[in-house]
Amino acid sequence: VAAGKMMQDDLYCVLSAMLRQEKEYQCHDYLEFDDTRIDETCRTKMAEWVFQVVDCTQLQRETASVSMMYLDRFMCTSSPSAK
Repeated sequence: VAAGKMMQDDLYCVLSAMLRQEKEYQCHDYLEFDDTRIDETCRTKMAEWVFQVVDCTQLQRETASVSMMYLDRFMCTSSPSAK
């Protein structure tokens, strides 16, 4: 019974921490808001540049997609450094 109680407490702590982090990392569509300086045209130019670099360095094109995914995830967070 004591081991089961400890596992429940650990689970509760983990879930509580995840819920706190989820609030911090909530995403919004950064292209719809005026508080960023990035619009669809700017993002398109960034994507084109990333694909040019990937092609020039002969990396897999999936690398460009992954890098744009990271950019989108960073920009859609509420992190002050993303603004």
